[in-house]
Amino acid sequence: MIIICYMEPLLVTRIENKDGEVLAQFQSDPERALSVGATYKLVDVMRDVINRGTGTMIRTHFGIHGGVAGKTSTTQHNADGWFILMQP
Repeated sequence: MIIICYMEPLLVTRIENKDGEVLAQFQSDPERALSVGATYKLVDVMRDVINRGTGTMIRTHFGIHGGVAGKTSTTQHNADGWFILMQP
């Protein structure tokens, strides 16, 4: 069985123990990780995963034909394989 679902991103800003004591607190202001040019190049590479790479079955198997991008990964001989699809 394949389950497709959307998970709203969750930003963790702090971790508390059962008594409410703050164990860790994190900066909540996001910082740019890549330049704009590098970001566009990365998204183009991820589009190729769907158009010509390991994610091509997403179009034929699920009928997704929009402008999407994806990333696949496997570890431990595919014991922990995953795929993420995004619409830029």
